Amino acid sequence: MIERFVEANPKPSTDPRDGDPLISKIMVLKEDYVTNIISDTEIHSPHYTPIEKAKLQRVLYESGWLPPGKPRKELLPDDGDDLSKIHNRIVRYLRRYVWFTDDNSYDLVAGWVLSTYFRESFHYAPILILDGVTVSGKSTTLKVLNQIVYRGTYLTSYSAAALARIIESDGPTMLLDEIVGNLQTDRGIEVCELLKAAFEDGNLLIRADPKSQRIYKNRVYTHIAIAVKAAGLPEDVYNRGLRINMIGMPEGHRLGDIDSIREDEDTLDDLSPMNIRTALYSLRWAYLGGVTQDTFHLDLKGHMQKTKRHLTEQVEEGEWRGQWLYAFVNDLKNAPEIRGRARNIASTLYTMGLITLSGAPIIKMIADSIDANREIIIDTAEAVTFMGMVDAVFAKRGDLYKNMGVGKINIDTFDKILENVSTTDVAFSYNKILKDQGNAGRDDVPTKTITSKILALGFEYKRGRQNRSYFIPQHVNFKPFFMRYLRMWAPEYLDDFDIEEVRKKG
Repeated sequence: MIERFVEANPKPSTDPRDGDPLISKIMVLKEDYVTNIISDTEIHSPHYTPIEKAKLQRVLYESGWLPPGKPRKELLPDDGDDLSKIHNRIVRYLRRYVWFTDDNSYDLVAGWVLSTYFRESFHYAPILILDGVTVSGKSTTLKVLNQIVYRGTYLTSYSAAALARIIESDGPTMLLDEIVGNLQTDRGIEVCELLKAAFEDGNLLIRADPKSQRIYKNRVYTHIAIAVKAAGLPEDVYNRGLRINMIGMPEGHRLGDIDSIREDEDTLDDLSPMNIRTALYSLRWAYLGGVTQDTFHLDLKGHMQKTKRHLTEQVEEGEWRGQWLYAFVNDLKNAPEIRGRARNIASTLYTMGLITLSGAPIIKMIADSIDANREIIIDTAEAVTFMGMVDAVFAKRGDLYKNMGVGKINIDTFDKILENVSTTDVAFSYNKILKDQGNAGRDDVPTKTITSKILALGFEYKRGRQNRSYFIPQHVNFKPFFMRYLRMWAPEYLDDFDIEEVRKKG
């Protein structure tokens, strides 16, 4: 591992106008926890091969992230400066410069910052999504985070190819402003693909150069924070991250000026971003070096196992029977099951919360995000298509069983109803939903467009009466897909279906 840091020049100028000069050095941490401190003159030693020299030079002169201060003695945290205390310092630092509507957001963001320093230990790096209108503090928040995250790199203009190269060569934490504007360029799809790939360790971004016909493969696993304006992201980017709602700061509330953060260094003491970075780098170095002492012992794997148990086990006693262990531990009544991508996110952030004693606010925000994300993605074309299908099912049930009362849709009536629902019926319901949402002035979406969405959802149909296409509910994947989308996009209708029977036969 190679890290750059700065320290005061041991031979400062006698001219007071020169201030307190700093010099950059490199710390090389080897597997056996042997450390070498290398200055800018020592990298020219014949001791290093040309390849090693080039790598050291790049880190020393070209790295774009803010380095920490002089490493702690023997790289070990002192004064009891463990992760929990650093977490609290980060929360106080954030409160100085950033205003969040939800108080739990400070703990969540602080946990996210901490996780950037231990990225190699996690399998997932959740995307931090700052969502709000203009002048709501999104850019300021990214700049504030840039001061304290691991190898922070703040950008406003970028391509997927450039980001992929930077991530693979430097492993920074990317803070991407103006993301929606960059997504609207010709290569916006590639930026989206990079955001999705960066979420999980081991993913590659593969690109082809049409001129040279060369194939590029970049490892892009890293932490990314982005700023968006009231949505504007695809569903599969939203569900790989956590959204922080940003609105304008209320009257009478004053914050520190991020533009003068360097001038504040002396007055901030333990909230100085330089001091916070140095403390976090020291912990990272100690952890990667395998240091285990009474003063420092970080059991990430043990806490990850505890996270898994909290998310997968249910309570079997008293009023909490059948509820998830994480909800019981954190006193969250009727909390939802956390699964899929939400569980992946929790495997990183809730683990940090357990270590820093901030698990309750972090897991509450993750649980709340499940419903919040559903509200955001419910307006996607796929979600509206499925809701049009559900509306068509209920309408057809009324036609077929008008004299039999309402009742639940069981396995037999489900097949009968769906065999009489056509893609044209779904298109009609789809356009009705759009009009109900205030899009009455637009032209109707044609049936062939809806048909392509139905196919993308995995539903089978065939040509039938009056040249219309009707569903095939007996197809092996039809019912499992239907129930999956119902839970995802329309859980309020779950009681209208005999789910267990559909599961058994489907």
